[in-house]
Amino acid sequence: ILKLWNNIGDVMNTAAKIGRALLMNTEQEELLVSLLEHSPNLYLDELVEELEVQHGIHVSIFTVWRTLQRLGLQHKKLSHIAAECSEAARTAFQWAVGGESPECLVYTNESAIGLHTTYRLMGWSQRGQQVQVWAAFQ
Repeated sequence: ILKLWNNIGDVMNTAAKIGRALLMNTEQEELLVSLLEHSPNLYLDELVEELEVQHGIHVSIFTVWRTLQRLGLQHKKLSHIAAECSEAARTAFQWAVGGESPECLVYTNESAIGLHTTYRLMGWSQRGQQVQVWAAFQ
């Protein structure tokens, strides 16, 4: 304790880091975050490939997983927003139909499974934020 006090002026060495050194630097971590901000539904193996292409390093999928967890990113269910959605068109429709009697309106169900609805189900985002992607349903 006296040696620490004489060397650094404190009884605890706060500069000493415990554990193994990180495999990825800040620039590589920023690449991961920017890739997931642009495409939150990327798979871990796709992130590993991008790290290899852009930075020339090869890390395991588990290393990428741990890094994302340490950066505060979580793997969550994606919310798909229709690309065809238009607030202006919705408002115009409500004004046009608003004067009709409810007994005159007929509704149909257009739900189906097709090639346009086969999207990835999971994505990455910061804790407390929803993961959303635009999707074409037609």
